[in-house]
Amino acid sequence: MRKYCNTITVYEDRAVIVVKNIQTGEITGSAFVDLVDLPLAQQHTWLVNVAGFLQTGPPSNITYLHRTILGLHTKDKMKTEHIDGNKENCRRANLKKWSVRAFRTLSGWGEGKLTNEA
Repeated sequence: MRKYCNTITVYEDRAVIVVKNIQTGEITGSAFVDLVDLPLAQQHTWLVNVAGFLQTGPPSNITYLHRTILGLHTKDKMKTEHIDGNKENCRRANLKKWSVRAFRTLSGWGEGKLTNEA
């Protein structure tokens, strides 16, 4: 039995995905996406992990919302960043992917300070 459900509210320029615990009714987190990415996001039921990211799938094959939007699969080695540091902001303009090599050479990871391209 599922423990979480998602409700989606569509606004003029974005959609907000709210994750709710079915048993308690507690809202455990949310994220917002561009409208163009809503059909992709609707293919899954998302939950919020302890780090605050929306994820789906079994433990052996976890998929994250932001990586899904960037077209990255579970096994892809590319690294990702939320440019503004807000894990809920999964809009394309706020997401960046990096090669492992570029990622390792840059300082300020996780603080929205990355300035190089992959």
